[in-house]
Amino acid sequence: MKTIWSISFNKSGYFFLSGSADRTIKLWSTDDSIPQRVYVGHQDDVTKVDFLNNPDLMVSGSEDKTIRIWNTLSTQCINVINILYLDF
Repeated sequence: MKTIWSISFNKSGYFFLSGSADRTIKLWSTDDSIPQRVYVGHQDDVTKVDFLNNPDLMVSGSEDKTIRIWNTLSTQCINVINILYLDF
């Protein structure tokens, strides 16, 4: 198992995201030990994850120097922001 760098719960506390050294983001529910969804696209460790105010969107930051906006339902990355410096 790879290191988990970030965890974030949604407002209800039922779902949570994890970002890890395996370069993925996983969406979990608190009553299951298997991820509900897996988001793939970062090229390095995912060091920050969080839900946005819109429950269909989330954001992630990675050591690959990108911030990505994801559709939580489709697992599709809908925007990539390249940055020069990342320190979460």
